[in-house]
Amino acid sequence: MSCGDAEAYAAELSEISGIHWRLATLPEVRSIISPSGFGPAVNLNVFPSLEPISIWPSSRRSLHSNDFRCAIYPYNGAHSCKQLTKFKNPFLLVQDTEKLL
Repeated sequence: MSCGDAEAYAAELSEISGIHWRLATLPEVRSIISPSGFGPAVNLNVFPSLEPISIWPSSRRSLHSNDFRCAIYPYNGAHSCKQLTKFKNPFLLVQDTEKLL
């Protein structure tokens, strides 16, 4: 999904389920990546369907323009804030227990 579609999906799921879901933040995604930097840097026993493609974390708009957002590559933990928002990337949802609907 594009970055905007991923955010809209999380908002719609929250509304339908009554549970607040959001995209994982960059620090949250980094927390599941092994610091060794060897690919795959994410434990595939825990995340078996995670593909080696950039993931949309929850992030602010890029300083470059509204057309770019940050993305993280789970294979080696690299991230860039110059990812075009129209690209179709997967995302990780987390339940936000601090926010009740």
